Amino acid sequence: MVRLLIAIILLLAAFGLAFMFANQNDQTIQLNYLFGEASVQLVLLITVCLALGLIIGLSMSSLSLLKTKTQLKNTKRKLVKAEQELNNLRTMPIKEDL
Repeated sequence: MVRLLIAIILLLAAFGLAFMFANQNDQTIQLNYLFGEASVQLVLLITVCLALGLIIGLSMSSLSLLKTKTQLKNTKRKLVKAEQELNNLRTMPIKEDL
C-alpha cells in the first residue's frame, strides 16, 4: 500500500513538472526534415521524441527479456532431463563383475 502511494505521488509530481515545462516552452519552431519542413510547437516535438524513445527502448528491452526467458526455459528442460537420468541411475542395481 505504501509503495502504491509513493508511486502515485511520484507520478503526479512528474505530470506536474511536465505541465510546468510545457507552459514554459510554448513557442513554435521550424522543423526541417529530409523532404520538407513544418512548423511545430516545441513541447509537442519534445513529447513525440520522448515517446518514440520510450517505445524503442521498451521494444529493445522486451526482446532481451524474451531471449532470457527462452534460455531459462531451455535450461529448465535440461535440468528436468538430467534429474530424471540421475534418478534412473540411483535406482539401477549395481553389477559387480570380478
